Amino acid sequence: MNSTIETFLSQRASVRQFDPEAEMSTEQIKQILALAATAPSGNNTQPWQVVVVKNKAQQQKLRALSFDQPQVETAAAVFLVFGDPAAYDVDTLFSYNVANGLLTEKDEAAFKGKMKKFYALSAAEGGTESLMLDGGLFAMNLLHVVRVFGYEAVPMRGTDFTAIKKELDLPQSWEAIMMIPVGKATASGYPKIRKDVTEFTKIIE
Repeated sequence: MNSTIETFLSQRASVRQFDPEAEMSTEQIKQILALAATAPSGNNTQPWQVVVVKNKAQQQKLRALSFDQPQVETAAAVFLVFGDPAAYDVDTLFSYNVANGLLTEKDEAAFKGKMKKFYALSAAEGGTESLMLDGGLFAMNLLHVVRVFGYEAVPMRGTDFTAIKKELDLPQSWEAIMMIPVGKATASGYPKIRKDVTEFTKIIE
């Protein structure tokens, strides 16, 4: 096993103390998101939508909508991850695949037939559960990627996403996945206590 990667993964922690003077450039944010977007998603739908807030006045407002948690204001940037249900629209998905050379127009009937069967397998497919799964994969990738750039982060669900969408004039149809304040750590995260693998694993040989 690559000890460097093993150490990197094992040392991830939720950090809540950030240097309020630290900044993130727009170019750096784009680089981080491009890498985070390598996360997998069902049928390559990539349903995530990300809003990044690095304006301190706006961060203060977000803090007020997040039970006054200080890391929302002191972070260099706050990443808001949402899931867009429109990404699961079959016509939209087909057009994306054609535009990127993965399919041709003659594949339309076969592709849409396959997708219809796929969505029929479970009522959850293409709905909120799918958005939470795909968006969660993206968010976890993001939590690791920011550390490659020398930042730390904390995943948050304790916030009023409905009010935040109204404050930032975002589509109410977007499903809130996670708020992730990112910044330069001034203190370590809390020590992690994890269950032993034997407590949650069953191996069938």
